[in-house]
Amino acid sequence: MSNREYLVSRDYMKTENNNSNLDWMIHWSLTGHHPRNTQIKLINKINLAINEGYKNIILEAGTGIGKSAIATTLANMYDDSYILTMTKQL
Repeated sequence: MSNREYLVSRDYMKTENNNSNLDWMIHWSLTGHHPRNTQIKLINKINLAINEGYKNIILEAGTGIGKSAIATTLANMYDDSYILTMTKQL
């Protein structure tokens, strides 16, 4: 498999994902809360990219989308995963 990067950027809402699969719900990281439609679309899109052989996924999304919940859910699904975040430290 190649070491390609897959970028999920702010245009994630423009594309329709007809590959809606909710098998990953058993790995949902926020117990007691249901995922929002945007989170479902993003998880399905990223999971599809991983299944197509992409190794590095970059998620660029706005504040409040639920990037952390998406990342931890995907990390729960796969044995070998890393989550990197950028923070501002003053």
